[in-house]
Order: sequence, then structure tokens, then C-alpha cells
Amino acid sequence: MHAHVAVGRSDGAAHGGHLMEAHVRPTLEVIVVESPEQLRRETDEETGLALIRV
Repeated sequence: MHAHVAVGRSDGAAHGGHLMEAHVRPTLEVIVVESPEQLRRETDEETGLALIRV
């Protein structure tokens, strides 16, 4: 599985990125969404980054 996460800390800070390993307590909320279209990457001319387009 290739998973991205956003997590909030008790001090109000938020962090996001790839999920490599996790231990959760006391609760976990998961949202899984199937895209109705095929995801594809296209190079953004302004940034040069290969961004996902839907």
C-alpha cells in the first residue's frame, strides 16, 4: 500500500507525508477513496514537477 497521512500533535502542529509505520492510540480515523478516473502524472511547466492530474 502507498499511503499518505496528515497527523496532528497535541501542541497544534500538523505533519504530513508517506506512512511507513504507525502505532495508534486510542483512536484512528481512516478514509479510503477510489478515484473515478485513472490517475496520471504530467510535468507542470511552471515548476518542472511531475504532478498527478485527474
